[in-house]
Amino acid sequence: MTNTVQNTTKQSNNTILFPNYTPPSRTRVYSNGTVDPIVNSSDIELVKHELLHNTGKYGLRNYCIFTMAINCGLRCGDLVRLKLSDICTNIECNTSVKINYKDIVTIKESKTKKLKVFKLRTGVKTVLTEYITTTFTNFTTLNQYLFPSQKAPLNNEKYLVNSITNEVTYNDKYIEPDSMGLTHMKRNSFGNILNNEVQQRLSGQFSVPINLNTHSGRKTFARHFYDSSVQQDRDSSGSGNPFEQNALTQLMVLLNHSSLTQTLKYLGIQRESVLSAYDMEAL
Repeated sequence: MTNTVQNTTKQSNNTILFPNYTPPSRTRVYSNGTVDPIVNSSDIELVKHELLHNTGKYGLRNYCIFTMAINCGLRCGDLVRLKLSDICTNIECNTSVKINYKDIVTIKESKTKKLKVFKLRTGVKTVLTEYITTTFTNFTTLNQYLFPSQKAPLNNEKYLVNSITNEVTYNDKYIEPDSMGLTHMKRNSFGNILNNEVQQRLSGQFSVPINLNTHSGRKTFARHFYDSSVQQDRDSSGSGNPFEQNALTQLMVLLNHSSLTQTLKYLGIQRESVLSAYDMEAL
Protein backbone atom coordinates (compact mmCIF):
# COMPACT_ATOMS: atom_id res chain seq x y z
CA MET A 1 0.00 0.00 0.00
CA THR A 2 1.33 3.42 -0.93
CA ASN A 3 1.43 6.07 1.76
CA THR A 4 0.06 9.50 0.88
CA VAL A 5 0.37 12.80 2.69
CA GLN A 6 -2.62 14.77 3.79
CA ASN A 7 -2.49 18.43 4.65
CA THR A 8 -3.40 18.35 8.34
CA THR A 9 -2.00 21.79 9.15
CA LYS A 10 -3.65 23.31 12.21
CA GLN A 11 -4.18 27.01 12.64
CA SER A 12 -1.65 28.04 15.29
CA ASN A 13 1.42 30.17 15.78
CA ASN A 14 3.36 27.49 13.91
CA THR A 15 1.61 28.27 10.64
CA ILE A 16 3.94 31.23 10.16
CA LEU A 17 6.62 28.68 9.31
CA PHE A 18 4.66 27.35 6.32
CA PRO A 19 2.30 30.09 5.10
CA ASN A 20 1.73 28.64 1.61
CA TYR A 21 2.53 24.96 1.96
CA THR A 22 0.57 22.27 0.13
CA PRO A 23 1.82 18.66 0.08
CA PRO A 24 2.79 17.17 -3.31
CA SER A 25 0.65 14.47 -4.89
CA ARG A 26 3.42 12.11 -6.07
CA THR A 27 2.97 8.55 -4.82
CA ARG A 28 6.05 6.67 -6.01
CA VAL A 29 7.71 4.31 -3.51
CA TYR A 30 11.47 3.90 -3.25
CA SER A 31 13.86 1.68 -1.34
CA ASN A 32 17.48 2.58 -0.69
CA GLY A 33 19.97 1.11 1.77
CA THR A 34 22.05 4.20 2.53
CA VAL A 35 21.66 7.34 4.64
CA ASP A 36 21.12 10.15 2.18
CA PRO A 37 21.47 13.92 2.11
CA ILE A 38 18.24 15.61 1.06
CA VAL A 39 19.30 17.37 -2.13
CA ASN A 40 16.03 18.90 -3.36
CA SER A 41 14.56 21.82 -1.40
CA SER A 42 11.03 20.54 -2.01
CA ASP A 43 11.91 17.32 -0.18
CA ILE A 44 13.38 19.29 2.73
CA GLU A 45 10.12 21.22 3.06
CA LEU A 46 8.19 17.97 2.92
CA VAL A 47 10.17 16.54 5.87
CA LYS A 48 9.85 19.80 7.82
CA HIS A 49 6.11 19.88 7.35
CA GLU A 50 5.72 16.24 8.38
CA LEU A 51 7.80 16.73 11.52
CA LEU A 52 6.01 19.89 12.56
CA HIS A 53 2.43 18.86 11.94
CA ASN A 54 2.25 15.06 11.97
CA THR A 55 4.53 13.82 14.77
CA GLY A 56 2.29 14.53 17.73
CA LYS A 57 2.56 17.09 20.52
CA TYR A 58 6.34 17.28 20.19
CA GLY A 59 6.17 18.29 16.54
CA LEU A 60 7.72 21.72 17.10
CA ARG A 61 10.61 20.13 19.01
CA ASN A 62 11.20 17.60 16.22
CA TYR A 63 11.01 20.33 13.61
CA CYS A 64 13.50 22.44 15.57
CA ILE A 65 16.02 19.57 15.85
CA PHE A 66 15.86 18.90 12.12
CA THR A 67 16.13 22.61 11.26
CA MET A 68 19.24 22.96 13.40
CA ALA A 69 20.75 19.81 11.89
CA ILE A 70 20.44 20.95 8.28
CA ASN A 71 21.60 24.51 9.06
CA CYS A 72 24.37 23.93 11.61
CA GLY A 73 25.83 20.61 10.48
CA LEU A 74 25.83 19.09 13.97
CA ARG A 75 25.63 15.39 14.69
CA CYS A 76 22.32 14.46 16.26
CA GLY A 77 24.15 13.28 19.38
CA ASP A 78 25.57 16.77 19.85
CA LEU A 79 22.27 18.46 19.07
CA VAL A 80 20.34 16.66 21.81
CA ARG A 81 23.09 17.52 24.32
CA LEU A 82 22.77 21.27 23.73
CA LYS A 83 21.74 23.44 26.65
CA LEU A 84 20.20 26.90 26.64
CA SER A 85 23.55 28.17 27.94
CA ASP A 86 25.28 26.87 24.80
CA ILE A 87 23.29 29.08 22.45
CA CYS A 88 22.07 31.99 24.63
CA THR A 89 23.82 34.67 26.69
CA ASN A 90 20.63 35.44 28.61
CA ILE A 91 16.84 35.35 28.36
CA GLU A 92 14.85 38.38 29.48
CA CYS A 93 11.31 37.95 30.77
CA ASN A 94 9.39 41.18 31.13
CA THR A 95 6.13 41.73 29.26
CA SER A 96 7.49 39.24 26.70
CA VAL A 97 10.37 36.82 26.38
CA LYS A 98 13.50 38.16 24.70
CA ILE A 99 16.26 35.69 23.86
CA ASN A 100 19.78 37.00 23.33
CA TYR A 101 21.61 34.47 21.19
CA LYS A 102 25.36 34.05 21.05
CA ASP A 103 27.05 35.41 17.94
CA ILE A 104 29.30 32.34 17.81
CA VAL A 105 28.48 28.99 19.43
CA THR A 106 31.31 26.70 20.55
CA ILE A 107 30.79 23.14 21.78
CA LYS A 108 32.90 20.02 22.15
CA GLU A 109 31.84 17.17 19.87
CA SER A 110 30.95 14.06 21.86
CA LYS A 111 32.32 11.71 19.18
CA THR A 112 35.62 13.36 18.23
CA LYS A 113 36.18 15.52 21.35
CA LYS A 114 37.11 18.33 18.94
CA LEU A 115 35.77 21.87 19.31
CA LYS A 116 32.91 22.70 16.95
CA VAL A 117 32.29 26.37 16.14
CA PHE A 118 29.16 27.53 14.31
CA LYS A 119 26.67 30.36 13.93
CA LEU A 120 22.90 30.40 14.19
CA ARG A 121 21.31 31.65 10.98
CA THR A 122 18.41 34.08 11.22
CA GLY A 123 15.89 31.45 10.17
CA VAL A 124 17.19 29.06 12.82
CA LYS A 125 16.82 31.74 15.50
CA THR A 126 13.20 32.25 14.43
CA VAL A 127 12.43 28.56 14.88
CA LEU A 128 14.38 28.38 18.16
CA THR A 129 12.53 31.38 19.58
CA GLU A 130 9.17 29.84 18.72
CA TYR A 131 10.22 26.55 20.31
CA ILE A 132 11.83 27.99 23.45
CA THR A 133 9.03 30.43 24.28
CA THR A 134 6.45 27.68 23.73
CA THR A 135 8.29 24.94 25.65
CA PHE A 136 10.06 26.54 28.61
CA THR A 137 8.39 28.34 31.52
CA ASN A 138 11.33 28.78 33.90
CA PHE A 139 14.25 30.94 32.74
CA THR A 140 15.95 31.46 36.11
CA THR A 141 18.81 29.28 34.85
CA LEU A 142 20.22 28.56 31.40
CA ASN A 143 21.63 25.26 32.62
CA GLN A 144 18.71 23.41 31.01
CA TYR A 145 18.79 20.96 28.14
CA LEU A 146 17.37 22.48 24.97
CA PHE A 147 15.66 19.17 24.17
CA PRO A 148 14.86 17.58 27.55
CA SER A 149 13.76 13.98 27.84
CA GLN A 150 10.10 13.44 28.65
CA LYS A 151 10.89 10.49 30.92
CA ALA A 152 13.65 9.53 33.31
CA PRO A 153 16.29 7.27 31.72
CA LEU A 154 16.65 3.74 33.07
CA ASN A 155 19.80 2.85 35.03
CA ASN A 156 21.21 6.37 34.77
CA GLU A 157 23.97 5.79 37.32
CA LYS A 158 27.29 7.56 36.94
CA TYR A 159 29.24 4.50 38.06
CA LEU A 160 28.49 0.82 37.67
CA VAL A 161 29.49 -1.90 40.17
CA ASN A 162 30.24 -5.42 38.97
CA SER A 163 28.09 -7.71 41.14
CA ILE A 164 30.76 -10.44 41.07
CA THR A 165 34.07 -8.59 41.37
CA ASN A 166 32.75 -5.36 42.93
CA GLU A 167 34.81 -3.49 40.34
CA VAL A 168 33.60 0.08 39.86
CA THR A 169 33.59 1.46 36.30
CA TYR A 170 32.30 4.67 34.71
CA ASN A 171 28.96 4.34 32.90
CA ASP A 172 29.59 5.80 29.42
CA LYS A 173 25.82 6.03 28.92
CA TYR A 174 25.37 8.27 31.92
CA ILE A 175 23.54 11.54 31.25
CA GLU A 176 24.30 14.41 33.62
CA PRO A 177 21.00 15.97 34.79
CA ASP A 178 20.59 19.72 34.29
CA SER A 179 19.62 22.27 36.94
CA MET A 180 15.98 21.17 36.63
CA GLY A 181 16.93 17.55 37.32
CA LEU A 182 16.16 16.55 33.72
CA THR A 183 18.22 14.61 31.20
CA HIS A 184 18.32 15.23 27.45
CA MET A 185 16.39 13.48 24.72
CA LYS A 186 18.22 10.46 23.30
CA ARG A 187 19.55 10.47 19.75
CA ASN A 188 17.80 7.17 18.96
CA SER A 189 14.45 8.64 19.92
CA PHE A 190 14.72 11.20 17.14
CA GLY A 191 16.04 8.50 14.82
CA ASN A 192 12.90 6.45 15.42
CA ILE A 193 10.75 9.47 14.55
CA LEU A 194 12.60 10.03 11.28
CA ASN A 195 12.87 6.42 10.21
CA ASN A 196 9.76 4.77 11.63
CA GLU A 197 7.31 7.66 11.23
CA VAL A 198 8.41 10.25 8.68
CA GLN A 199 10.20 7.79 6.38
CA GLN A 200 7.28 5.38 6.35
CA ARG A 201 4.68 8.03 5.61
CA LEU A 202 6.67 9.91 2.98
CA SER A 203 8.46 7.04 1.25
CA GLY A 204 6.46 7.53 -1.93
CA GLN A 205 6.44 11.32 -1.89
CA PHE A 206 10.12 12.24 -2.35
CA SER A 207 11.30 13.41 -5.75
CA VAL A 208 14.33 11.06 -5.57
CA PRO A 209 15.15 8.01 -3.42
CA ILE A 210 15.89 9.06 0.16
CA ASN A 211 16.47 7.12 3.35
CA LEU A 212 16.16 9.18 6.52
CA ASN A 213 18.31 8.71 9.59
CA THR A 214 19.70 10.82 12.43
CA HIS A 215 22.65 11.60 10.11
CA SER A 216 20.48 12.89 7.24
CA GLY A 217 20.41 16.44 8.61
CA ARG A 218 24.19 16.75 8.87
CA LYS A 219 24.64 15.23 5.42
CA THR A 220 22.06 17.63 4.01
CA PHE A 221 23.95 20.59 5.48
CA ALA A 222 27.17 19.30 3.92
CA ARG A 223 25.70 18.69 0.47
CA HIS A 224 23.98 22.07 0.22
CA PHE A 225 27.07 23.92 1.42
CA TYR A 226 29.16 22.09 -1.18
CA ASP A 227 26.73 22.62 -4.06
CA SER A 228 26.33 26.30 -3.21
CA SER A 229 30.11 26.85 -2.94
CA VAL A 230 30.81 25.12 -6.25
CA GLN A 231 28.09 27.15 -7.99
CA GLN A 232 29.56 30.39 -6.64
CA ASP A 233 32.98 29.38 -7.97
CA ARG A 234 31.46 28.65 -11.39
CA ASP A 235 29.64 31.98 -11.45
CA SER A 236 32.80 33.91 -10.57
CA SER A 237 35.29 32.02 -12.76
CA GLY A 238 33.11 31.01 -15.69
CA SER A 239 34.13 27.38 -15.30
CA GLY A 240 33.57 24.76 -12.70
CA ASN A 241 35.12 21.64 -11.29
CA PRO A 242 32.51 19.26 -9.81
CA PHE A 243 35.05 18.28 -7.18
CA GLU A 244 36.13 21.82 -6.38
CA GLN A 245 39.09 21.55 -3.99
CA ASN A 246 38.38 24.80 -2.17
CA ALA A 247 34.79 23.87 -1.33
CA LEU A 248 35.85 20.42 -0.15
CA THR A 249 38.58 21.85 2.04
CA GLN A 250 36.17 24.30 3.67
CA LEU A 251 33.64 21.55 4.23
CA MET A 252 36.26 19.22 5.68
CA VAL A 253 37.03 21.88 8.30
CA LEU A 254 33.34 22.55 9.00
CA LEU A 255 32.65 18.86 9.57
CA ASN A 256 35.88 18.26 11.53
CA HIS A 257 36.83 15.49 9.10
CA SER A 258 40.39 14.19 8.97
CA SER A 259 40.69 13.92 5.17
CA LEU A 260 39.16 15.15 1.90
CA THR A 261 38.46 11.55 0.94
CA GLN A 262 36.26 11.18 3.99
CA THR A 263 34.39 14.37 3.10
CA LEU A 264 33.90 13.38 -0.53
CA LYS A 265 32.48 10.01 0.50
CA TYR A 266 30.26 11.73 3.05
CA LEU A 267 28.67 13.90 0.38
CA GLY A 268 27.46 10.89 -1.59
CA ILE A 269 28.96 12.30 -4.78
CA GLN A 270 31.02 9.20 -5.54
CA ARG A 271 27.91 7.03 -5.67
CA GLU A 272 26.15 9.55 -7.92
CA SER A 273 29.15 9.64 -10.28
CA VAL A 274 29.14 5.87 -10.59
CA LEU A 275 25.40 5.71 -11.22
CA SER A 276 25.61 8.48 -13.83
CA ALA A 277 27.47 6.05 -16.09
CA TYR A 278 24.12 4.36 -16.66
CA ASP A 279 22.50 7.55 -17.94
CA MET A 280 24.11 7.13 -21.37
CA GLU A 281 22.11 5.85 -24.29
CA ALA A 282 21.86 2.10 -24.61
CA LEU A 283 24.45 0.44 -26.86
